[in-house]
This record gives sequence, C-alpha cells and structure tokens, in this order.
Amino acid sequence: MSEFRSWATILPVIGCSLAVFLFSGCGALSSGTFSVLEVEYWNAEPGGALQSGAGASQIDLADTLSIGGEDAVWVYGLKTNLGVMTVEASLLDLSSSASSTLADNIIFGDGSWSAGDIVNSEISTSVTSLRALNSLMGFSMVNLGYSYGFDRVVVDASISGNTGGGKGGPVFESGAEKIDEWLPVLGLIVQSSIPLGGYSLSAEADLSGMWFSFGDVDGGYRNSSIRLGFQEGDSMMLGVGYRSVEVNIDNDGNGNSSDLDLGGGFFFLEWAL
Repeated sequence: MSEFRSWATILPVIGCSLAVFLFSGCGALSSGTFSVLEVEYWNAEPGGALQSGAGASQIDLADTLSIGGEDAVWVYGLKTNLGVMTVEASLLDLSSSASSTLADNIIFGDGSWSAGDIVNSEISTSVTSLRALNSLMGFSMVNLGYSYGFDRVVVDASISGNTGGGKGGPVFESGAEKIDEWLPVLGLIVQSSIPLGGYSLSAEADLSGMWFSFGDVDGGYRNSSIRLGFQEGDSMMLGVGYRSVEVNIDNDGNGNSSDLDLGGGFFFLEWAL
C-alpha cells in the first residue's frame, strides 16, 4: 500500500532548498533556466531486512513479513541554477504493509511472536535530499559533474499481532523500530544531450552515496538513478528511468540496523518555472 505526500508536506521541503546556499562550488551543473520542477512516478519494490535492538531477530521483509511487490510513489524535486552552482531539494516517501503467518519465532522491538502467529507489518522509508550540483568538466555533448550535501533517511517499521493461545488466551504484542539520520552524500553525475531540431534527447546518470562511521552510527548509503528524456526547447521534458536506494545501517547508535534495497523504474516530467 502506497502513501502519497500532499503539497502541504512537499512545500516546506522545497523551501529547505535555501539551506544549501551555505555551499559553494566551481560552476553550475546546468545553465539557462533559473528553476526546474521535477516529478517522478516511481514503481519501487522494497527488499532487505531489519533488526530492532542487538538481541532481536534479523527479519527479512519478503520471506518473513511477505512485504514485496511494486508500490507506486511520487517523488518531487526542485533544481535552482544560481550561476555559480545548481542547488537541488527532493523528497521520496514509500510505505508498504502486509499480513503474514510466521514460519519461525521472531523478536522485534518490545514484541515477540511464535511460529504460526499471524502478524501485521508496515514499513515506511523516506529520503529528503539537499544537494549542491557543480560542473567538473565538459567535452563534446557530455558534461561531467559532481554533487555534495546531506540526505535525511528515515526508516519507520512496526509489527503487531496476537501470540499464544493458552489458558490466558491470545496476547497482543507490538514492536517498532525507527532510524532517523542525516547522512553526508557525495555524487558523480554524467549528462549528455543530442539536439534534434527544436527538441533534444537527454540522458543522465547520477551515482551518489557514502560509507560512514561517526559516533555510534556505522553503515553505507546509496541513492542512484539513470534516466532518458525527450525535451522541447528549455521548457519541458518527458522520460523514463530507473532509481535504486540502498540503506545499509549496521548500527544507528541504539542497536537498530537496516539492510534495505528499494529499486524500480519510473516515469518523469520536469518543467521550467
């Protein structure tokens, strides 16, 4: 089941793009239009595993909780060309839920269940990105750039359901895990555009992420995409692409860990403001 963000939620995030004025660069990645609004319709498939607490079970989303299959979600972004650099703010928020009969005993948060119990589970993953984009070099129809900034990654998961059936009857159990971290991100961007009269065919690959260890937090993170679009002048672009988000946090400082992989194709539309 998917959750769609309303504009009332999106607009404050876009406003946060002002925060990246703190960055400096050596040239904007793109030129021309001052601001571009981007909207993606992403068919993402969640996978991976979660662990809530050091003594809890490693729980596979698909095998244990039956969470899987594609979920559609809107992804919003805003790019602004400041001349010396381009700044970008974006938001994606994906929620999935399922009901399953357990094959093994599990412990998650404050709850524990036995094999044969029926549990309801829900997981929500959101990524808020604030980036500065800069040009590194260009040759012929290819431009090479880089990005840097911060991504706020929030993984919120819960499991609930009855367990046991002795003299006291079934007992309701519930457990939850929430990982909420601002992570530093570096990225490499490759762009290419082929003019076709008053139109152009554009391709872009964006590989970004970071391996990190600070304080009690350890792990790795990657948010990458590749896309192909057909553009009319500088006004509007339509296209398709593929996005992959991996959240591999070994320890968030509280004993929680995640090894999540969200991937799938998307359609996108961007237009000049």
